[in-house]
Order: sequence, then C-alpha cells, then structure tokens
Amino acid sequence: MSEQETSPTKKWTLDPVHSYIEFTFHLNGENPRKVIFRKVAASLMMEDKFEESKFVVQWAIDSADSGDKAFDKFIHSEDFLNVLKIPALKFTSEKVSKLSVTQYGVRGNLEFGGSSEELSFNGKFEGKVVHNSNGMERTGFYLATWAEPHLFHLQERTIKFDKSIYIEIDLEFVRN
Repeated sequence: MSEQETSPTKKWTLDPVHSYIEFTFHLNGENPRKVIFRKVAASLMMEDKFEESKFVVQWAIDSADSGDKAFDKFIHSEDFLNVLKIPALKFTSEKVSKLSVTQYGVRGNLEFGGSSEELSFNGKFEGKVVHNSNGMERTGFYLATWAEPHLFHLQERTIKFDKSIYIEIDLEFVRN
C-alpha cells in the first residue's frame, strides 16, 4: 500500500460560530417554539467519504435559548428536560449511509440522563472540503429528524405535545 492509502483518518475541530442544534416543540395547542442550544461540542473523524465518518455531538441543556427567559427556565425545569437530571444530550453516529449525491441517512445513539435511544436522521453533506483564504479546510453537514416526546420521557410530565419534536443539527468543522 502507498503512504496515501494508509494515512490516518483526519480529525476535524468544530467551528462553534457556524454550528447549531435546534429543537422545535409544539406544546399545548400553541404555535411552535424554537430552541437553540448555544453550548455545542463535537468531534468528527473523516477521510474523503462522509459515509465512512464517525462523529459525536453533545449539547448542554442549560444553554437552551428560545428568546424567552421564562420559557428557557421552563425547559431547564423538572417539568421539561430537567437540567439537574439531564445536563446534556449526546449523539454518537453508528452508521452513515449514502442515499444520493448529497443526501445521507445517519443512525446512532442519543444519550440523555442515563438512557440511550437509537435515532435516525436524514442529512445533507456537500462533499469535498473547501479551502478558504486562511488555508484551513472546512467541511460540514446538516441533519434533521422528528423525535417522539416519549424518547425524552416527556410523556410523564404535565405538558402536552401536539406533534413530535423536530431536531436539527447543523455542524461545521475546520482542519489546519
């Protein structure tokens, strides 16, 4: 094998300025509420093919920002995500499948508060990395899915979900 064929997998660093996690909730017959989680950490191990990548993303519940301080306090409370029992959510990819030129399916485990559930996302990856003006390589992907409230044990609470929870993960990574 040539040196190029045996090169190690590339490790990428999250660019937090261009990355976000967002949940959309439909509660008690109200209009949808969007919540962005501001504290995000992630790692990506990838060579050239996204379907051969492995990644982990974690976000802190106490960083939930809906633009409404009272609603943010409610999200942190034991009636919702309970930041004391579930300080963070963590998704670890298990399998990435190529569906078309830029579309992918991603399956993995979502960990929260001592529980773990399998979750599947539809995703988009643009392919080749782009070199920007400062010499850094960039890559990123977007994932989205619907999750049932029972996944987070929310059916045990006093709130009523009108629909599933829509989860969006949009991450950008850099490499020197």
